[in-house]
Amino acid sequence: MELAAIALQQVSSQQKVAIAVLKQNAEAEVALANMIAQSATTGRNLDISV
Repeated sequence: MELAAIALQQVSSQQKVAIAVLKQNAEAEVALANMIAQSATTGRNLDISV
């Protein structure tokens, strides 16, 4: 029984980390989209080639 509780805590912790990473990625994508949009409205070309 105690082992199951520990396993559940571990899964919960992993889910929290995964959600935090997904949130960071989403925020980075929004920041990049905003940067591209701003460069388009100011008439500057933003080189985003990789």
